[in-house]
Amino acid sequence: MDINPNILEIADIYQKKYGTSDYFKKLQIAHMVHESANGTSRLAVEDNNYGGLTGYHKGAGLQPEEDGTATYGHFDSNEEYATYLHDGFFAHYPEIHNATSAGEYATILYDNGYFRDNGKTREQDIDDYGTDMANIAGETYVAGAKVGRHYAGFGGLEKGVGPRVYDFSDDVFEPLADTNTGGSGSKLKIAS
Repeated sequence: MDINPNILEIADIYQKKYGTSDYFKKLQIAHMVHESANGTSRLAVEDNNYGGLTGYHKGAGLQPEEDGTATYGHFDSNEEYATYLHDGFFAHYPEIHNATSAGEYATILYDNGYFRDNGKTREQDIDDYGTDMANIAGETYVAGAKVGRHYAGFGGLEKGVGPRVYDFSDDVFEPLADTNTGGSGSKLKIAS
């Protein structure tokens, strides 16, 4: 899968501006790919909104949801979206920056009301969302798994057992060496 360049730019802006880890960047990219159909959704194309974010009211270009209950945010640039994502969205649950797996990231989103499928249980909803994020990120999702801080979400690995990082299947990321102080991650490869 070729990741939409706007999504990669937003993740890069976010990481440089807020000093987040490479692993968080990987999850954030998977999140935006999932939510925006890899940047092809109407909301992403017309409003630079790659996460279906609501509640952003700067007064121009607001797009009502189909059911009329909320308003999607319009962002003039990827920089503006990245800033609001940090200051206005993740500010309500900053623990997401320390998520150690797609499942934990999805759980934090779910527990803070970001997504719901009323026809599913909490566990089913989190597992479906987390599985999709893990697949995008090239990881194996283990439903309900509570694994170690350093290797969470990497199927078949236990805490402290050899450094191994899964990268995106399309080689957007390359593995970084394990530091064993915060886990390992991936570095964005720059396409030429």
